[in-house]
Amino acid sequence: MQISKQSILLLALIVLTAFGCGDDDGSGGSNNCGGDFDQTAMLTNYADNLFIPEFNELKAGTDDLLEATNEFLSTTDATTLARMRESIQALYLNYADKEMLEVGPAIDVNLRAVMNPFPVNEDAVDELLADGIEDHVFGFDRGLPALEYLFFSLEDDLLIAIFENRNYNAQSRAYLRFVVESMQEAVATVADAWNGEYRTTFIANTGTAAGGSLSQIINALNEHWENTKRDRLGIPAGIATLGITNPETVEGRYLDNSLELLQLAILGNQRMFQTGLDDNLDAIDAEKDGEPLRELINDQYLAGQNAVNEIEGSLAIAVDESPELVADAYAELVRNIVLLKTDMPSLLCVAITYVDNPSDSD
Repeated sequence: MQISKQSILLLALIVLTAFGCGDDDGSGGSNNCGGDFDQTAMLTNYADNLFIPEFNELKAGTDDLLEATNEFLSTTDATTLARMRESIQALYLNYADKEMLEVGPAIDVNLRAVMNPFPVNEDAVDELLADGIEDHVFGFDRGLPALEYLFFSLEDDLLIAIFENRNYNAQSRAYLRFVVESMQEAVATVADAWNGEYRTTFIANTGTAAGGSLSQIINALNEHWENTKRDRLGIPAGIATLGITNPETVEGRYLDNSLELLQLAILGNQRMFQTGLDDNLDAIDAEKDGEPLRELINDQYLAGQNAVNEIEGSLAIAVDESPELVADAYAELVRNIVLLKTDMPSLLCVAITYVDNPSDSD
């Protein structure tokens, strides 16, 4: 059968019309998928009530850690050691519900890799303490996990001995200073950007196209949720290793606060959703199976929190002694992936652009 040029053009027009919601006119407050929703107001709320105050709070935490480090290296004793440990623990909790804010300036400085690459490579940290940081390519041997291993796994006397002599322990002192200063500098760069010109750039970057602020928010939220599901729960529980558990990979292993960090990650992700994506879904009457999608997502966040609360004690122990409870919590986190990653982006006409890990669909 011969198809005329007119038929081909007509077919192309139909296809373009059917998928037209993905095309953004860049006009500002609304798009074909968002109806009359005021996207500029939503992005302003994200900037002023999420990103800016959260990064200012995080900067205060890294500034405090730098101050504690300077005190510890100046006078290395039990008092400054206690102050150091207090600051590290506080910053760990401070960052735990902000890790999902990997947007714009945070991507530019690779903030997550600077702050929280876990699980820590303990052998690499030991080598850096002995040999120094010259020509070293950093990976899982920096950030909060490295400080946690260093300051919460060693006895006080040994730890003080490692750092107190500035002549004989130059390598260990340089390593500690590098880890702390790199975190402080990265966070300061991000906070300064948000308090400066980036706020205007972010708010003006409306639409649904890849690279737009809405796209960045949705992609950051989803990547963080999948990282949380996989790294904080799935890998320790052996989900991706044929049931062979990996308790040594839990976050916060030496502080033994893995479950607290997991809950903070869940709450942080939900807070990011509730800063405006929820209102956007309501504005377009987004539903699934006759239920408002906003409610389904929030209910699933709560289900995940409740399931994690059922796990008692240490997660590193629970993966072996209470595997059913850990598996249940993992399953609840997985259930929100379909809502957050498939249903929400589809209805808001935003593409998922980050590269999936093979286990993310588990």
